[in-house]
Amino acid sequence: MENIIPLPLPDRVPLDDARRYVLLWRQSGLTRRQFCERHNIPLAKLRNWTLTRMAQADLIQQAEDAVSLTEHHDIATAVAQHDNELTQKMETLFKETLLEREHMLSQEKPLYQQVLRLARQYSHAFWAPGTEIAHPLDKPVSEWPFVSLSALPEPLSEEKIPSLFKLIFTPSQEPLHAGF
Repeated sequence: MENIIPLPLPDRVPLDDARRYVLLWRQSGLTRRQFCERHNIPLAKLRNWTLTRMAQADLIQQAEDAVSLTEHHDIATAVAQHDNELTQKMETLFKETLLEREHMLSQEKPLYQQVLRLARQYSHAFWAPGTEIAHPLDKPVSEWPFVSLSALPEPLSEEKIPSLFKLIFTPSQEPLHAGF
């Protein structure tokens, strides 16, 4: 099943994750606007992903600048203080990014949401909320200082799965996926 879920969404799957998006965009040779138009992505989403990366770099630079301005005799205290502040700011940015991503997915068509729900329930960890996005301190989901992404309303029952696949696959494709 892992290999079947992404088939209906070949252009959307890589775009739900900033790292995959950046790689795909760089390989395309297109401008940001052209890339967004081709893949039917609002330009604002693209800017948000880019801004998140830039915000992380800015936070790190601010912490390094603050430490470099510290007097020599209290450098250890300053480093510890700025490191704690940086950690808090990075976790806040991380939380905002995850919530923004989940909000973006909630704006998708109901069929896409159903496929995502099925994939999160049965498939590769890529589809599970938050698992493909690394915590800035590499903490596991259970140790995040905030509640991870909202759970999907309800898992799909075994009876509903075949009806979902009938909505996804064309009649000519159905015999190929009859076992699912």
